[in-house]
Amino acid sequence: MRLYLSVDTDIEDLEIDYIEVRLVTGEIVMVEWDESDIAWEENGFDARYKGVYFNEEYANGKLSVRQVRRI
Repeated sequence: MRLYLSVDTDIEDLEIDYIEVRLVTGEIVMVEWDESDIAWEENGFDARYKGVYFNEEYANGKLSVRQVRRI
């Protein structure tokens, strides 16, 4: 699974090691990855994370694009 993330920030040395999310069920899930590619832009960055895990289990097939919401 690949995760794409766009970030608007003025922090120049920001690095994301993992993402923690709370599901609608209240469960907290740790999102981590094997590889990342980051492209810095003028007002933030775009990142692509490959080999995504949910709580140390590969995320392949566990989430569809329709389940993703942009906030």
